[in-house]
Amino acid sequence: MRLLNKTIQYYFILSMVLLLVAVPVFYLVLRKIVIANIDADLVATKTQLIPQLQVMEIKPGAPNPLLNNDVTLEKSQGGKVPDSLYTSESHRLLSSHLVINQETYRLQIKSSIANHQKLIGSIIVLQCVLLILLLAGLLLVNQELSRRIWKPFYQTLRKLRAYKVDDADPLQLGNSAVAEFRELNTAVEQLAERSRKAYVAQKEFAENASHEMRTPLAIFQGKLELLMQTDPLTEEQAELITDLATASQRMARLNKGLILLTRIQNGQFPETEEIAVKKTAEHLLSQYQAQIEQKNLQLEKDWLDDITVNVNPTLLEVLLGNLLSNAIRHNIPGGRIVVKLANGAFSVRNTGQPYALPEDRIFERFAKSSADADSMGLGLEIVNKICGLYGFTVRYAYESQYHSFTVQMKS
Repeated sequence: MRLLNKTIQYYFILSMVLLLVAVPVFYLVLRKIVIANIDADLVATKTQLIPQLQVMEIKPGAPNPLLNNDVTLEKSQGGKVPDSLYTSESHRLLSSHLVINQETYRLQIKSSIANHQKLIGSIIVLQCVLLILLLAGLLLVNQELSRRIWKPFYQTLRKLRAYKVDDADPLQLGNSAVAEFRELNTAVEQLAERSRKAYVAQKEFAENASHEMRTPLAIFQGKLELLMQTDPLTEEQAELITDLATASQRMARLNKGLILLTRIQNGQFPETEEIAVKKTAEHLLSQYQAQIEQKNLQLEKDWLDDITVNVNPTLLEVLLGNLLSNAIRHNIPGGRIVVKLANGAFSVRNTGQPYALPEDRIFERFAKSSADADSMGLGLEIVNKICGLYGFTVRYAYESQYHSFTVQMKS
């Protein structure tokens, strides 16, 4: 839920609570005031009638101009009692005792509440309508004002979404009349500039490291090749040179893998295009055919479906190539590889070690589960990074003596 809507929701809930509380309270107070006014009128009427009744001759059954349906006078058998005010049905009544010609009479004056009740009802309805209109107006005004107040925030948000850390120009969020938004924009601009500088520094380091390490490694490998051509060359010297060449190749692959990881994390593969996964996989399998035959592996291809994804071509080849090369490298002689493409997923199953790999560390850097000296421990982390870059999911399973890696590319 948006912050603006949440704020309006709180205003609405508070307004409804106030409305539900205010209307009954207002009704009770208004009714109390009306009854108090009626009681005052009854007392005033009694005060006016008593002197007139005391000087008049009261004859039973004879008409009395002071008496009517609302004013009644009747003899009382009891003694004089205090005046009382009470409500009976839809009337308010005043009962008072007085002495006329040495006889005690009970004077009762009543006033209808019904008319006043209708007036109270009309006032309450009018009050509810006015309160509802007032609250609706306040909510609409508050919503419009909030949108205007929060407009700089949404502008900042749009610019942040469009900002790329590899842009040459620094992030400019502009000025705002609201102090908090000015401080926010300043802090975000400073953070973006630090991130841009860190990105540029990392990018330059990756490029420089790749270039600087590639040159001495190439020289080292060239010198080793020249050394292997020297004559005479003893068997012991040949073994030492072979070990050095193997170590040099490992360093070159390690350098290449680390640089690739750095470039992926820095987002240096922005170019994408629609690529058919099946075509790329077939191309890679043809390249690995020699290794497959060397280990006498049985290859089964199950193309139930074809998938087209919008990715960088180089990264797709790296993704599929790492999975296929792992299935070959960590397989057993005469083993089996099953490559499948179905339901939006690319999967590779292979025989190998007779136990499951540690799922909590399998995609971590330098997490090697094999004694293979050629393994760098970077392949699966690179796979995981590429999947994260394009929103793919990769999962591992060990079932029926098969190690399985599945990349879900489309749902």
